[in-house]
Parts: sequence; structure tokens; C-alpha cells
Amino acid sequence: MADWNSYLRKVCKQWNFKSPRPFVKFALDKITEHWNDKNIFIIEAPTGYGKSTISATLALYSACEELKAIVCYPLRTLIEDQYDTFIGRKRGKNAICDEKIIGVRYMHHPDSRYLIKPITLTTVDTLALTLFGIAPEDFEKALRAYEGISFSFGHYMFSWASAVLSNVILDEVHLLADSTKSLNFLIALLKIAIRFDQKLVLMSATLPKAFKKILIDSLQEYSDKIVFITFSKSSDFNSYNYFDEDFVKERMSKEYEIEIYPLRENEKYRKLKELIKEHCNELRKVLIVFNTVEDAINFYLVVRSDEEICGTFDDILLIHSRFTESDRREKSEKLKKFRNNYLIIATQVIEAGVDISSNLFITEIAPANSLVQRLGRFLRYNEERGKIVIWYEAEDKYLKLSISLNRKARNVKWICIDTKSDEIFERCVEILKRKFEHVNFKKLNEWKGKKDRLTIATPMYKVYDYELTRRTLKWLRNYKLNVHIPEGTAEVKGYKELLDNVYSEDDLCNIQAIEDLLRIHYHLESPENAVEILLRLEGSFVREEYQVNIVPIKHLNKFVGKNEKELSKLISKLCIPVSARMLRSLDITGFLYVDENDRVVFEKKKVFLSPKMLLRGIWIEDKKRLVSPIAFTAAVSYDSETGLRCEK
Repeated sequence: MADWNSYLRKVCKQWNFKSPRPFVKFALDKITEHWNDKNIFIIEAPTGYGKSTISATLALYSACEELKAIVCYPLRTLIEDQYDTFIGRKRGKNAICDEKIIGVRYMHHPDSRYLIKPITLTTVDTLALTLFGIAPEDFEKALRAYEGISFSFGHYMFSWASAVLSNVILDEVHLLADSTKSLNFLIALLKIAIRFDQKLVLMSATLPKAFKKILIDSLQEYSDKIVFITFSKSSDFNSYNYFDEDFVKERMSKEYEIEIYPLRENEKYRKLKELIKEHCNELRKVLIVFNTVEDAINFYLVVRSDEEICGTFDDILLIHSRFTESDRREKSEKLKKFRNNYLIIATQVIEAGVDISSNLFITEIAPANSLVQRLGRFLRYNEERGKIVIWYEAEDKYLKLSISLNRKARNVKWICIDTKSDEIFERCVEILKRKFEHVNFKKLNEWKGKKDRLTIATPMYKVYDYELTRRTLKWLRNYKLNVHIPEGTAEVKGYKELLDNVYSEDDLCNIQAIEDLLRIHYHLESPENAVEILLRLEGSFVREEYQVNIVPIKHLNKFVGKNEKELSKLISKLCIPVSARMLRSLDITGFLYVDENDRVVFEKKKVFLSPKMLLRGIWIEDKKRLVSPIAFTAAVSYDSETGLRCEK
């Protein structure tokens, strides 16, 4: 590897740093030392430490000294934020290199097709599609070929080669740990990187010990190809360790307390509003995080109707996932101007890619990984004192339980509940018996029959795994937590101890699913393998839910007749991304697709298909063809202040 110091100095100069933080330099030293004999570099450093300096330095080195770099993020919001940083749009930052060689790529953003630019910032989902030969550019073509409608799978080998010939940096990798599906992909990616002698750098605030053990066990035959570089005093998994005493001392000096409240559904908004009023005289940087968009919108409306709160804060802003891209960018620009007196109401989108701090942080309980990431937005900068409130929705004495079914449970004899806990199993059975008669129940891990057609009940807390959320809550009740450092003391624990106690190996990967993904690369001459697995996974190798675009019916005429170039701009300005499962909750009037003349056409038709069926395409009777919708039109209300609301 060439002298990386020149590239690090350039990044620091462009971003107005006098010098990199000690652990950043240490990590890059170790990467340099092992660049020629290792493939996987796993870096752990606290939130707010400046890990993006590492990704920028490695990307710049790769573009100048080797072929190219792909920098991946689990969330789209992270790409937008980091892209602005890389090209110098953020205050106090200049571009790390000529803007022309940096591209951003995700669905409907064709700036770096096939991830071909020397430095491309993209989502993990787009990387997965490109790696397995179904780049977004070829998505519809590959599906049509799989169905026997055409003969070409697109630029299959070019797509695959673009991914495997790159150095890949995957940031915020801990966000993949809460999903078995995303972890399956990550392990497959590690094996593929080693097989093709790639350099793969994973960066995280911290990884649960169970997560790391899964990686080690899955890659036993390649253990000599992996390096762990950890912000830590102690060593595990033969890692290189560096502990920045000054950073920890500064973070330990911050004064705050954490309080935990159970709240009933009918009282939560009132209680949360009272908490804000109680503390807003001294704590004026307020961030409150909900697990669902509906709760965030409803509380925002409650706050906006309260004259006392509106008169207290200079700025009040709502942030969630159901805004158009252009409105989301506008909110991001507003955030950059916030100073010392604001109230931000948000969902999980605040967990990454939103550069904001708070001194009063109120959050709904979530699994430890998400919670730690959220708390990275508390006393992030020069604030010295604050308060954290963690609340949860309670039923009787328990954390509220809901159940997600993988399929309709009509006329079924068995429902298997995906839990190993006797207590949660009994509670699920009690709830399900109220809805279904003459049904038998069993724990999923005890079921001996075939599972492909089985109805599976998954215990949930809102949008999160119930068991992980419950374990997080239980630990927080028993220990005092410092949210800023991975390792604490006997009296005050660091967040690494929280993560290690919440996550177990049983929560994580599926060996068969990993082998299915690897099989794609074992049979490169058969691109239909990738499409078949993608269909089975309902549209994504990584995400749990397939995403679609919604267009308010009032904007329909702005799309009809437009070409592909015009379409990209309209999608950014007028489309709202939602999960495919949400279509049933909206008043769908039809959908838009691109016809054989490359023009946008509207088809008036209500659609209630599963994600898998949507992927296969929608049949147009008079055209005698399958088409892939680019967006669905719906009779919905939307505004730039509150976003899209789900009324049903």
C-alpha cells in the first residue's frame, strides 16, 4: 500500500482538521501494515469520533492508487449526508477531490451506474443487487428474462465485476445486526471478498460479542484474513487495541442521568409533553424519538397546538421516512442552521446521517443497537449537562406486545411462534386465540414439519423484535449506563456491555440462507439463480421490507408522458418511499410504469399484491405484457411539514 499519510493529510486539510484523532491514525496504521496480506478490516470506534475520516482516506487512496472504492451505508439518509461531506457542501468542509470522480447511487439515482465511478457512495442494498448481477439499471430486464419474456439479463457480468474489483468500505455496520437477513448478506459478502481477494473495511460504533463470534465462526477457514481494530483497553478475538484516554475523559466529564418510564397508550403524548415543559427552562436542545411514523406525526401535531411549547423554542421540526427526497433535503438544510433552542421530533431516521446534538433526549425503547446509535445524538459536542428519558408503552405490568404474521392465518391448523421464551409464547397464544379458532400453537424451534407454507407469528414491540427490546429494557433497569463510551467502570457500564448482554448467537444468522447467496457466485453462468433468490427474499437481499414509491393523485399528470431523465427529477421531488406492505393501508388508485417507447404511462388499477408478486410485475391486459411499476398513485394527503399520513 502506498503512503496513506499523504491522503490522510489531504482529507484533514480539506475538512479543516489540524490533525486526525489518535485512534483514526492508529487504525489506518494497522490497515497499512496488513493491506497486502489481509482482506477484512473490522474497525470499532465510538459514535462522534470521526470514523468518516477513515472512509474518506481509504476512498481517496483507492481512487488514486488502485482502481476504485465503493462506500456503503445501511440507510439512504447516511449517503446524502456523507456525499455532502465528501464533495464539500457541508459547512466547514471542502471536497476531498475533484467532484467529478465522486458519485452517489441508489434506486432512481443513476449518477454512478453500476457503481462505476472511482468513488461511489451507495446503499448496502444497491451493493447487494450489483454484486449479484442485478444492478438497479437491469432490475426490470433481469426479472423479464427470468419470466421468459425476454432473453437478456442485462449487463450481468459487468455488474458483478464492478463490485468485486472495488475496495469496499461499509460504515455503520452494526445497523445490520438486528436483522438475520442483513447479517446473512454480510457474512456472504465477507466470504466473497476473501474469495476474490478484495479489501473490505467494516466500521461500527461497536459490535456485540455474539455478532463478532458469528463472523469468526462463519469464517474459520479464513481467520488469517481478518483484522479487528478496536477502541478498547482489553483484547478479544486477537484484536489490535487503542484507548484514547483524553477522548474518554472528556466524555466521562459530561453530567446527566437516565430515567425510565412505562407509559400507557392513552397517556403517552400528555406525559411526554409534560416532560418537555418540566425541563425546557434549562435544557433547550430537545430531541424526542419515536419508533413509528404515526406516533411521531401525532406528537408533532400535539406540540404544535400547545402555545407554551411553541413560544419556548425557536425551531420545531419533524423528521421521518415518509417525506419526498427533496423535502428531506430541505429539512436537513434547516437542521444545519439550528443553534441552541430547538425541538426535534423524529423516528429511527435520526439514528444515522443526522448531525445534531441535544441536551434533553427523550426516546422510546428500542433494541440496544438502535438505542446506542440514537444516543450518539446526546451531548454530542460541547454540551456538559443533560438528561435522558427512555420510555416504553406498557400493558399491565409488561412491555406492550404485538404479533406479526408472515401470511394470512385463514383455515390453518398450526401457528408457530418465533420465540424460545415460555413467557412470551404464552402471551402470544393468549392474544392469537382471541382471533383464531381451532388453531394449534407451537414454538417455531420445536416444529419438525416443513416451514415453507407455515404461518409464523413473530412477537414484536412496534417495529422491533420483542425479545431484543425486552432484554434491552431489563438491562437498563439493572445497570447505570454511560452512553458515550464502549467500556465503563464497575459503577457505570459502557454501551459495549449493554450490547453484549442483549445479543446472543441464537438471534443472528441462517447458515442455509448464506449458502444460497454464495451459490450465486459459484454459478456465475446462471444469472437466474440471483433472480430466484431475490424473489424468494421479497425484493431485497438486505432489507426486511420491499420499498415502493407513492405519488399523491394530484401529481399524476406531472408524470404521464415524461422520459427517464425527467422521471428521476420527479421521483426526487414528488415520490414518497413506503414499504410494500403499507399499500393495503392506502387508497391506491393505480400505478405508473415506463412503456416500450420509454414514456411514463398511468394504469388505473387497484393493486393489492404481495411484495413477491409486485416484483414479478403487474399484468396489463390490453397490452398483453407484464410491467414493473415505478410508483403507485394514491388518494393521500401530503405536505412538506408532516409528510405522508397513513389514515387506515
